[in-house]
Amino acid sequence: MKQFVLILSLWCCFLHHNGFAQYSNWKVNNSTTNYNIADSMSHLFSDSTRSHLNIKINPLQWIWDDARVLFEIPVGKSNSILFRFGYRNSGFTPNDRKLAKTEEFYRDSVDIIHSAKYSAEGYGFGIAFRHYYGKNWFFQPLLLYKSYSFTFSNSRRLDDFPACLDPYDDQKPDRDDFSKQVYSFEFTVGKMVLIKNFIAEVYAGIGLRKKKLIISESNYYGFEYNFNTPGSIYTSIWPTLHLGINIGFNIKH
Repeated sequence: MKQFVLILSLWCCFLHHNGFAQYSNWKVNNSTTNYNIADSMSHLFSDSTRSHLNIKINPLQWIWDDARVLFEIPVGKSNSILFRFGYRNSGFTPNDRKLAKTEEFYRDSVDIIHSAKYSAEGYGFGIAFRHYYGKNWFFQPLLLYKSYSFTFSNSRRLDDFPACLDPYDDQKPDRDDFSKQVYSFEFTVGKMVLIKNFIAEVYAGIGLRKKKLIISESNYYGFEYNFNTPGSIYTSIWPTLHLGINIGFNIKH
């Protein structure tokens, strides 16, 4: 009986020691696993894309303006140069497509009926310098130029320029053919996040914009519409506010 009790006591001590060792080993492995998970997650959020080419788009701007692509090229550990290209066409810009759906009619000076449709087309080009100053925060000055042409459009609605040759008949819609040139300076501050190769960034800022509107020499849609004097040039300078997002991909070499 005493021998049985002694053997049982030794067996319990062995089980206790073995269980404690397994628990200790589990804690070490588990903490290592947690460290590995955290370490692997940290690689998803890179400190910047300063050594790789970035290609980005603005997913919202094209709804009412141009479809734009941005190329970001690193020029050092914390700096990069951005090239911005944009194209606008009433065939695919949603707001322009909505305006271009309606065909309207007018009578010329000899009472012949013609039809006309709204159209818009143009391009934009910009260059910016970007500096990253910690945790992917950045500031960015930008110089921008745009050149658009419009047909059978409302210049007053687009640019708040003076319109209406006949100020006594406000019931007539305003229709003009004109070109618009934009010279702009913008200064924005933003934050970029990189998850693997996917880029998302949000930005906000202020700017100054000069607009030049040139009325076409053949600007006339009959007596049914108000119009500006052919060949007229209007300019304006306005401060601007900017808020938006860009998304894109980091292309690693």
